[in-house]
Amino acid sequence: MSLVIKYFSNNQRLLCAPFVRYKYKLSANNTNNGDHIKSMIPDIKVPKAHFVEYVMKDFGKWHNKIAIECSITQKKYTFEEMRQNSINLGKSLRKIFQLKKGNTIGIFLPNNPDYPICVFGIMLAALTVTTINPSCTVGECMYVVKIMRSQERRCYCMLETACLKIFSNCFHYYE
Repeated sequence: MSLVIKYFSNNQRLLCAPFVRYKYKLSANNTNNGDHIKSMIPDIKVPKAHFVEYVMKDFGKWHNKIAIECSITQKKYTFEEMRQNSINLGKSLRKIFQLKKGNTIGIFLPNNPDYPICVFGIMLAALTVTTINPSCTVGECMYVVKIMRSQERRCYCMLETACLKIFSNCFHYYE
């Protein structure tokens, strides 16, 4: 038994080599105060752009191609429809509800093709998005709303009509 342990401890680097994709080096040049290991892989460059604008920057290349489709209802949107609907939603939210930058919008939607349009539209309007899963219990949903309302911001939720009765005492809902 001790021979096996000794073999594995001596050859640990050889045994792990096939599974290690990137190597790192611990030397005086690569450490930061001796407590970090610096990768030899170059650092990634994070673009200085709004997330949604960065995602949508190449939508024009495929404007007439299908971007998202529901397998159940067969509802689909092209990249151009998705982009335009997101922009229109963002403008409408700011104009109709007089929302300001940083207001929180809760989305209570299942996975469907309208979901990314809602998220992108809210983000393009410089609003904060919080999602509420329709499969959550009423208590879990009320907890999310309580957290949203505890902030010093106005919060709204986009709800389906059937949910209004359940959450009528929790949300500010405007028709």
